[in-house]
Amino acid sequence: MPPGTPSPHPVAPEAEPGAEAADQAPALTSDDAEERLAEARAAIEAGDLPRAEALYADLLAAGCRDVRLFSNLGALALKRDQAAVARDWLKQGLALDPCHAPSLLNLGMALHRLERSAEAITVLRRALEADPELAEAWNNLGVALIEQLKLGSAANPLGESADASSSPSPEELMDEAISSYRRALVLRPEYTEAAINLAFLLAQGGDAQAGEEVLRSLREGLSGDVYFAMGEMMRLQGRVVDASQSYTKALAEAQNQNDLRLKVASALVLAGQADQALVELLLLIAER
Repeated sequence: MPPGTPSPHPVAPEAEPGAEAADQAPALTSDDAEERLAEARAAIEAGDLPRAEALYADLLAAGCRDVRLFSNLGALALKRDQAAVARDWLKQGLALDPCHAPSLLNLGMALHRLERSAEAITVLRRALEADPELAEAWNNLGVALIEQLKLGSAANPLGESADASSSPSPEELMDEAISSYRRALVLRPEYTEAAINLAFLLAQGGDAQAGEEVLRSLREGLSGDVYFAMGEMMRLQGRVVDASQSYTKALAEAQNQNDLRLKVASALVLAGQADQALVELLLLIAER
């Protein structure tokens, strides 16, 4: 993902009381459905996605019509980068419960991945109407708004019958995205993805110092991505030495060092440190 690209965030499959099951053969009681949903949840947390999918297939075959089943199937499809499949599962669930916030959240994610940002914005606003405390939905709304901003005139080309005056201005989209990221951070102060998204958006608006302050507000388990973003804020303020030190910390903390090393090398070139950038690229080549 290139520097400054907003990071959307899905919710994990949920498990809560109240499953309902259709009266079909083989017979499936409410307790049976709860047990299998809980077992599938445990399988997902253990990283055993095939086991979870098998349990969900059993529930479908038994005629289960619980919104959580379709919501969780959608979440699994998103984990497998199958956005169209996720969309279809989630729409089935929402036909049962149109106000199910986790399903709306993940449908917004699926639509975003399908490059249908306007629809994603609408769905994410519905998710927030259902649950205003859903931090992921605020973050993802910000992501979708920025994607819509990037589309610009391509989203509403001249000559369309739609009234262009009814579309929000770039400034309005930017302001709403900033507010959405800030709301996510109020609800979850250590929400790394929202903090990085907000920092880059503020920097894009010319206030890299404010972006750095957002990142410095994070206190727990700083990742390589946070240190990289911090370095970018420093570079944009002309603090090249501080930026280089932050990039070094980013590489030390990175889980996928190769991917981050390439971004660091690009940033070092922009910071005027071509020699250090060459070192990072040579290390990248050697590690591959």
